[in-house]
Amino acid sequence: STELVMTVASARFLQYMSQRSDEISMLIHPFDGALSGISYKLEEYGELVLFLLASAEKVSNKQFDRARKLLSMCDHSSSTIGHPVQRIVYYFAKALRERIDRETRRTSSEECKGNERHLLGIEEAVMNLKPALIAFQEKVPCIKVTQFTGIQAILDNVSTAK
Repeated sequence: STELVMTVASARFLQYMSQRSDEISMLIHPFDGALSGISYKLEEYGELVLFLLASAEKVSNKQFDRARKLLSMCDHSSSTIGHPVQRIVYYFAKALRERIDRETRRTSSEECKGNERHLLGIEEAVMNLKPALIAFQEKVPCIKVTQFTGIQAILDNVSTAK
């Protein structure tokens, strides 16, 4: 079902792009019976994919405000723990937002030369990862087991090396 939703949504988006019809009509009647016979939920997932594809197209055209609006529509139905389509949309939307942030930050720093706005340095970016890594290690207990096993193997090899 995930593959079907992605395939039909992609085909519908390509059809929309080739016809260059207005966005509103595509989003109001996105499938026009293309997914007839399948569940209402799968149609919703198809619409979600359409919003994501449309936002990716807006990002590629540097229409960041419009892309953000489409991504906010994705936020209402995407999830990290739902249907595979919801998860795909969640992670791709997150990546698109990061790209928008990078692009707009770059633009604003170029526009404001001499101002205090700068892109994050590598060291600062690494420092910002530490809280996320700590939270990840606290949530995923198997990481601790892996670390313990690695430390134990090192200690065993050091003690036998003497």
